[in-house]
Amino acid sequence: MLYETVTGLFSFLQALQNHHEKRRITVCGAEVDQRFYYAKHFGQHGSAKFIGGKTVIVAIFADDRTCSWSYPLSGKQLTLYNKICSRFKIGLEWLEKQVASYNVSADFVWDFSFDQSEYSLCYKAGIDEKLTAMDNRRNVYQAIRSFILENVDSEKLMVHYKADNIVYAVFLNAPSGEDYRSYCLPANYTSLSEGQVFYETAVFVPYGRGRENTPAVYAHEILHCFGAEELYHASDYVPQAYVDYLARNKVRELMNACYFSKYDRVTTPFSKVDAYSVGLLDTCDAVKKFGLGPNIYHRF
Repeated sequence: MLYETVTGLFSFLQALQNHHEKRRITVCGAEVDQRFYYAKHFGQHGSAKFIGGKTVIVAIFADDRTCSWSYPLSGKQLTLYNKICSRFKIGLEWLEKQVASYNVSADFVWDFSFDQSEYSLCYKAGIDEKLTAMDNRRNVYQAIRSFILENVDSEKLMVHYKADNIVYAVFLNAPSGEDYRSYCLPANYTSLSEGQVFYETAVFVPYGRGRENTPAVYAHEILHCFGAEELYHASDYVPQAYVDYLARNKVRELMNACYFSKYDRVTTPFSKVDAYSVGLLDTCDAVKKFGLGPNIYHRF
């Protein structure tokens, strides 16, 4: 009897461990708990449900523990701000065209002017966290989320602009000499209570891999908010064989080579894998050939 009880308890604990291990997944290079990968309020897909429809983009020009903006903007900071505005516009208009090629309409709405109106889409922020720290994304997200909750009436903006989605773009005046990169905080870096919204957020530094941000960088990070996977390293959904295939054949696409695009246009293609990952296609050849995992709409 004792043997059967101990054996049964061991089997239960083993099953429990296996259950929790299966919930650990790797997304965008970070191991996360699948239970919290998407908040339930937005159909388990965070505040960016689906790339089709109208998406409001709230810009947050943030001061953090490493860098700051000086207002009114002038000199190098004004030049940087103008480059952000110009290249962001090029990247997002290009992304709208790529989505349209799949017979889906995507309309991105943004305004980076500091007008302080009731329906302003651009904010100045002071956030007491090191936002450039990609290895501390959970705390980074919580700090940004706190700012949003205290300062941005997201529901009012969505109603006013008749939007289907809302995404937050954080811009940092980080120095070029540091090894920083832009990154995304899709809905997977913290646990939220049922009914809470996960605010899909992209964090942009001006430089990456020794180059200024191209329009493709902005398109790349915004696409992450809708479920696109990185294609320059393996994950639970992107096999190493596919990453090796792209590298071996020197295939440069939006999700694996955005820094190598041009400054006045996007030259890294929007691939069928990208379309599949954000739900524009139900499947694609790479799924069958390389065993790509299910996209977010198949997982949830």
